[in-house]
Amino acid sequence: MLRVSTLKTPIERNVHRRRRPVAVAKWVWIVMLALSGSICGADAQTADFEEPFRVMILRNTSQYLPAGILQDRGMREAFAAKGPGRVEFFVETMDTMWFDRSEIEPEFLSLFRKKYGSRKIDLLMAAGADALDFTQRFHDVLLPGIPIVFYNVAEDVLRGRGIQPGMTGVVLRFDLPGTLDLAVRLQPDARRIVVVSGTSAYDRNWLRRAREALRAHEGRLEISYWSGQSLQQLLENLRKLPADAIVLYLAVSDDGSGRSYSPADVARQIVAASAAPVYGVLETYLGQGIVGGAFPNFEPHGKLAGEVALRVLAGEKPENIAVQPSAQAVASVDWRELRRWSINESRLPPGTVVQFRPPSVWEQYRWYIIGALATITVQALLIVGLLVQRTRRRRAERELRESQEFMELSTSAGELGLWVRDLKHGDLEVNSRLRSLFGFGENQVLRFEDIVGRIHPDDRARVIAEVERTQQARVSFDGEFRVIVPDGNERWLAAKGRTVEEPSLNSGRRMGVVFDISERKRAEQDLNAALVEIRGLKERLEEENIYLKEEISEVKGFDEIVGKSDVLKYVLTRVEQVAKTDATVLLQGETGVGKELIARAIHEKSSRSNEPYVKVNCATLPEALVESELFGHERGAFTGADRQRKGRFELADGGTILLDEVGELPPGTQAKLLRVLQEGEFERVGGSSTIKVSVRIIAATNRKLYDEVSARRFRQDLFYRLNVYPITIPPLRDRREDIPLLVSHYARQIGERLGKSISEVPAQVMREFTGYNWPGNIRELQNVIERAVIVSSDGMLRLPEPLVQATTAPAGEAEALKEPMTISTLDEAERDHILRALEATGWRIEGPKGAAAMLKLHPSTLRFRMKKLGLTKALSYTPPTQKTNLH
Repeated sequence: MLRVSTLKTPIERNVHRRRRPVAVAKWVWIVMLALSGSICGADAQTADFEEPFRVMILRNTSQYLPAGILQDRGMREAFAAKGPGRVEFFVETMDTMWFDRSEIEPEFLSLFRKKYGSRKIDLLMAAGADALDFTQRFHDVLLPGIPIVFYNVAEDVLRGRGIQPGMTGVVLRFDLPGTLDLAVRLQPDARRIVVVSGTSAYDRNWLRRAREALRAHEGRLEISYWSGQSLQQLLENLRKLPADAIVLYLAVSDDGSGRSYSPADVARQIVAASAAPVYGVLETYLGQGIVGGAFPNFEPHGKLAGEVALRVLAGEKPENIAVQPSAQAVASVDWRELRRWSINESRLPPGTVVQFRPPSVWEQYRWYIIGALATITVQALLIVGLLVQRTRRRRAERELRESQEFMELSTSAGELGLWVRDLKHGDLEVNSRLRSLFGFGENQVLRFEDIVGRIHPDDRARVIAEVERTQQARVSFDGEFRVIVPDGNERWLAAKGRTVEEPSLNSGRRMGVVFDISERKRAEQDLNAALVEIRGLKERLEEENIYLKEEISEVKGFDEIVGKSDVLKYVLTRVEQVAKTDATVLLQGETGVGKELIARAIHEKSSRSNEPYVKVNCATLPEALVESELFGHERGAFTGADRQRKGRFELADGGTILLDEVGELPPGTQAKLLRVLQEGEFERVGGSSTIKVSVRIIAATNRKLYDEVSARRFRQDLFYRLNVYPITIPPLRDRREDIPLLVSHYARQIGERLGKSISEVPAQVMREFTGYNWPGNIRELQNVIERAVIVSSDGMLRLPEPLVQATTAPAGEAEALKEPMTISTLDEAERDHILRALEATGWRIEGPKGAAAMLKLHPSTLRFRMKKLGLTKALSYTPPTQKTNLH
């Protein structure tokens, strides 16, 4: 059984000081070998209770680089085939491709000792030269007495460093001279070599190897080393290269401007910009646009390293195991790049692996070829048989007559036209099927010129030239052409012919077979036309579905709605009630309260949950294009409308559409929207046909639409159509008991996205969150939490700056308590007073902004009095001079 352990590191807090890509600029301790599965044997059940082997793997770079993935795949194969039992891996990454060793080694060493000083480790594997060097220098400090197996170390690097006792491993063989020899062999006219590399230690190591390999070419070729340029300068210079240049790409992980890149990504950009062929040094560059090179094979290298590790785990001493060399590098090329640069394959050295070659003609048309060859073979055998028979006849005329009868009988079933032409006298003999194919009568005397005259004028010169060429060269004729028969019809024919020498008669004959391929040609034409039509339909469908790619969201239910307050539960209860119907819903609330989330919950709870959910932000649509976006347009409806396009309502047919910020719609569009609500139909812009749709409409706004109607900015009839089932989503200040849940939820969610673990929120920080009024609601809360996560470094959430505290109750609360009351008894006065406080606080009982604090009562006392007075949330106090909207 193979197990992989994963640990985190606090060194992440220093990463933001470095200008590195997000994927590599974090010191995250990750699992480097995804070795899964179990090794089954006779004692598989008892193995689970045995002490596992513990293997520590120390890498230079991430295993997610292409070379690391191939090495890990090979190692996984070795352990799966010969595993000793349960193996537990601990993997650490130094990431020296982008970080200086002198900067990271002290802290890395300290952290390594803290994490593994008390752990039992059976084997240490060093992946890379820097990892091997680190291990040798600190072996006695880190894991004294533990055997070491290294791999992913170049052969030339190992010769310069050597190894200590107690170590063995596998060396990697690079062949830069082989890559250069391949490039010069494929481009013998080249006059200069441009070597491209970066500025990191990893890049400089490759540059050192390249300088050594290029010594053999000095004096014969002009050699340039481009290693200190920025990527943009490099690409611009590559575009100016002459045709007689060769580009050798080593690696660019840091460019001259200090920016960091993935070497494979840079390879693609260099190939796209270069005016000359590009060669590489790693097999992982193949397929990115390079022509090729002599590459080591990383997967067998990883497998060999795994086999050596298994031998050490089985009890062999490392000093008794000789250092294993990996297989020699193999020359590999990209067939597509050979074609791109017009490089003849005949120049390739023996044993070169050619990749990305398209299927051959044989693979694509083998059944056609087999059928044609079978027909030709049969006919050729028949012709040979005729020739043999003719030599046994005393007279040529009798031989020809008998052969004609035989051929007519043999070819009638295959509908093949046969012909024999005497090259000396020009006589031509044909069968009835050939006459039929060319439209000649049965008794008509034919000449070769008559047959040529029936060939289509566009094909005639080509066929005559090919016949003369093959006749002079005494080779077979094979061609396809069109003929025009007397009734004006056009027919496609295929002809096969050959010359037969007759030394005894001092002459020769040309004979062959013709068959009708019109049906096949029509099928090919129909197929090509269908492919063109399918391609057009595909492009049109992709353009029409762009809305779905951008706007159709994955519907989620209440799992994403965080909170337990009474006001939120009341909103969710209303969502449950209306979701089961197709009624139009109007969502009202301030900016950032989560109207879109409620709309998605309504869609998911409805019977339309498996149908499209399309969101339209009316505020972002240009006024000139809003109708086209909602209802679509016909081709030519306006300038730039070069094709028909479906609108959002048509795409949402059968599902739900959310009209966010519906109050921003222009008056003209409001009228069309009203028609969709009333009749379920509309016309595209520039169209005359009526389109019917079944769409459930949810509208959302942060405006008071009733005031907009009063100001004549919003149609009154449309407002009543949208206001079928209004739901008001409370602001965050009215549901403060939900703030701790929201803080914990977003701190965890944002922390995972930013690569940080937030495990604690101090009480003082939480008090600041709950005491703030949040005018931007949940959206503002998310932004504040994200800033806090960014500045937090020890798992504890900290605010970057203090929040402005709410020192007074909202005006609505104070005014509600100051309104006059009309009472008749003491109980009625108490009931009325408590009801006012509950309404002013959104029916929140506990907390600094709750009704209990406002009334200066204990929450339990307030609940007891509410039960005694029969107060429930369904009740609402209505001042004499105001109207109350229960929704």
